[in-house]
Amino acid sequence: MTAFRIPWTNEGAQYQAHRDEFDEVIAFVVHEGDVENGKYVAQFETDFAHYCRRKHAVSVGSGSDAISLSLQAVGLSSGDEVITVANSCCSVPLAIIRGGGIPVLVDIEKETFNIDPGHVEEAITPRTRVIHAQHGYGIPCKIDALWEIAKKHSLVLMEDIAVAVGATYEGRRAGEWGDIAVCSFTAGKVLSSWAPGAGMVLTDSPTVANKVRALGHFGQRRLREGDAILEEFGVARQLCVELGMNSNLGALQAGILGVKLRYYGDALKRRQEIAAQYRELLEDLPVALPPCQKATNLVPAYRGYVIETPARNCVYERLRERGIEVRVHYTPPVHLQPALAHLGYQYGGFPIAEGMARNMMSLPVSPEMEEEQVGTVASELTTALEEC
Repeated sequence: MTAFRIPWTNEGAQYQAHRDEFDEVIAFVVHEGDVENGKYVAQFETDFAHYCRRKHAVSVGSGSDAISLSLQAVGLSSGDEVITVANSCCSVPLAIIRGGGIPVLVDIEKETFNIDPGHVEEAITPRTRVIHAQHGYGIPCKIDALWEIAKKHSLVLMEDIAVAVGATYEGRRAGEWGDIAVCSFTAGKVLSSWAPGAGMVLTDSPTVANKVRALGHFGQRRLREGDAILEEFGVARQLCVELGMNSNLGALQAGILGVKLRYYGDALKRRQEIAAQYRELLEDLPVALPPCQKATNLVPAYRGYVIETPARNCVYERLRERGIEVRVHYTPPVHLQPALAHLGYQYGGFPIAEGMARNMMSLPVSPEMEEEQVGTVASELTTALEEC
């Protein structure tokens, strides 16, 4: 495994910064045996709902589970369509399929690198039920326009804030707009757990929240008076009434995320400072910088700092050879993934997403980066561009 001198994330530095609080969580979970549910899970759900300005937060086992369970909770039927974007992780359409839906892909817009509302409206059919609005790269999509489209056509609007926690659009936080918001906290996200298996569903609907919670616990509910089966199995406690799954956030992960959330405002501010430093250092280089960075109506969370260059592949290799952990996301695009060939899309179907997949890469924006390290990335990028 490559030891990067400037890594994408620095969990070790995060641990050292808040070591006493992390150790308290670990000690409690281990010594008390409180490995699932328990106080840390309930507290993190409450705190995250408050941070995202929603009434309910239900923790689940992953971001993929959050999508599929939410679709089940709103009553998605076989054959119902879910509009989503072509430049995303393939986990998104897979989760839609697992939730009973058919992914309908649309292209992105160049301005935000996110789903194009105009293409969304064009893709609506009588079978459309949900719009999955992903805030990709930590940059808010035009969620107000998507909200208008959803209300106009009586559709469910699902926000995906996995890489945009804390980002704002028109003064409202990512996750605050949709009927439902889903989130993943796995490694590499802006608010990340220490291991795979951490997600959340946000909503203001108690009905949806209760449904997601039940479905994530095997579709079970407690036996109650009036259940005929109670007479025969009087000591039984649970009745499986729906086709659910086992999808839970462990107590250790919840406790760790709770500690990180307490300091997340500072981390988010630092990400934005690093992005501003990158723009100043890179504006004269032959690369395209995020157009949205000059917008006044949004504030990104900056999972990474997105740049574009036709020499992407060469520059990417040069930077990683020199210890700079740059990353490439969403390539190849979803519609060109072999497992999703049955959806029927072809090469050339989504030209902007395909162009991003060829030319885009993200520079590290870890909150633990020092100003000097940001300068080093810029300097090494300059050299790599000259060589390529």
